[in-house]
Amino acid sequence: METVQRVKKNKDTCMKMTERIYELVCAIINICRDAEAELVPAMVRSIAQFSETLEKILTFARNQLTGGLLRWMFRSMEDADLIKECNAGLKHALDVLGVQSGIIAAMTMAEMQKDAKQRHEELIAILNEKRSMKRFSPSGSGSSGSWRRKRSSKTYLRSDHSTISMLPRRAENPPWPRRGD
Repeated sequence: METVQRVKKNKDTCMKMTERIYELVCAIINICRDAEAELVPAMVRSIAQFSETLEKILTFARNQLTGGLLRWMFRSMEDADLIKECNAGLKHALDVLGVQSGIIAAMTMAEMQKDAKQRHEELIAILNEKRSMKRFSPSGSGSSGSWRRKRSSKTYLRSDHSTISMLPRRAENPPWPRRGD
């Protein structure tokens, strides 16, 4: 009965290891994708240690496929030690690579926030320009149907409407007839 419980515990632990491996592979992909230059030696060593741990897990999985049920049950104690060793390697890799991946994610988030703030300020400037044009034009509607383009964004504002169009600029020679042609 104790052996069956140990085998079941080993199976559950293996499932958790699989989830950790997935997280680590995603972290490594994230780190390598965002690395502008070569990785620092400490990071390369951590990835190499993770690779060694993966090789141990692969050996363990292959051993599970060989032999009969009786042999598999008697190896459960030895397997538990190997699983503990592999878990320790995965935990270390998750700590090291997870921190690095977190730093990259934080930097990416900061860059996205900066970009969003810049776009927000551009939009406010366009709206303020629109408001001032309405205030100072004799008819109160601004210029008649002219298109204005803000340099760094693809936001266009037609001054006789109060809506913003996120569509690209009008084509010079569209395949359809224009109004008024």
